Amino acid sequence: MTEQLSAHTIELSEAVSVFLVGMSKVFGKAVEDQFEDGLASLASGRKVQEDVADDLLSVERKGKELFESFVKNRLKKKTEGFHKPLQRNKTKTFSSLKKATTLKKDKNVVKVKAQRNLFGQLLVLSQEDNIDLQKVLQYPLTPTQWSLATPDGWLLKTNKATLLRKLTLENSLKFDDYAKNRNTAYIVDGNALMQSFSTIPNTFGEIAESTFSSLPQTACVHFVTDTYKEDSIKNCERLRRGSSVKNVYLLRGLSTTVPEHWKYFLCCNENKRSLIRFLLNEWESDKYATKLVNKKVFFVCEERCTLLCSDSDEFTVSTPIPYLYSSQEETDTRIILHGQYASRQPNCDTIVIRSQDIDVFLLLLAFSESIGKILTFDTGCVN
Repeated sequence: MTEQLSAHTIELSEAVSVFLVGMSKVFGKAVEDQFEDGLASLASGRKVQEDVADDLLSVERKGKELFESFVKNRLKKKTEGFHKPLQRNKTKTFSSLKKATTLKKDKNVVKVKAQRNLFGQLLVLSQEDNIDLQKVLQYPLTPTQWSLATPDGWLLKTNKATLLRKLTLENSLKFDDYAKNRNTAYIVDGNALMQSFSTIPNTFGEIAESTFSSLPQTACVHFVTDTYKEDSIKNCERLRRGSSVKNVYLLRGLSTTVPEHWKYFLCCNENKRSLIRFLLNEWESDKYATKLVNKKVFFVCEERCTLLCSDSDEFTVSTPIPYLYSSQEETDTRIILHGQYASRQPNCDTIVIRSQDIDVFLLLLAFSESIGKILTFDTGCVN
């Protein structure tokens, strides 16, 4: 009997399954949202590729097929010898995601593994050989440092959001009046705004209208978005979040139906790139002229920035702003650029940044002096 089929292992696996089901009931909607668009590792939160997910979800079916084939060919029809070696079922699992660490020893390649009895072995060896355990423990004894990486080899992230909650716990204010102030410039994290939709419209034309209506009702708004490049240092983080999904959606125009799973649609970088371009094209059209009267919208699309405004109810004016062109990929750093630009404009007394990103908050602390205006960080009701 193999170890996997032993009574102890079966009992342990059953207990773990019951525990996970109980946890999913406790966390409810949060767990459903996390896994609604695919499988993810509970240890690291990393989404798995489609081929790995398919293998994991079809384990039971493949096992039954192999069992039926064994009974049919070796017991009933006897077309194969009973003692003929079984073909290994090469199923991809979460362990397939791990990157093996190897080293060369005596011209042999040795795979480094995380072994729980490694320290015990060192302790025994230290009794006979001159091994300084205090010095040994100054170095990691695992393939990856647990303080820096997860067991499957991905970078470990610090929950920086707790810092923002601690800092704003006793200092949160309601500043609805800022939106009514004509001398206030609003800088909005466009990606976060699109991710926050609770009710998804039926068509992309309605998405464009809903997004525009969600902008602050003030005279000056900066709509800042990410830039998605093929060769990027951010690919590792986007892969962890599930952005490796290649389900590209063809956005034909206003009447194109919005996909059922909005968050799954936004997991694809190409989809987000197409959506941002679509929003810019729509807001540049003359039908938005009435909404842009006495209003300026600075729209970031990839590396460019365009000012949208209207002097009448008939035509929309679109003007490139070269000063705000940037090759920065992340919204957080471009928000700082827009903050500095807004602070140099006449009649700008206050700058409000609407974002839920702790990185933006920390960058604002560092650049607040150079911006030189009253800065307000609007997190909404989430943080």
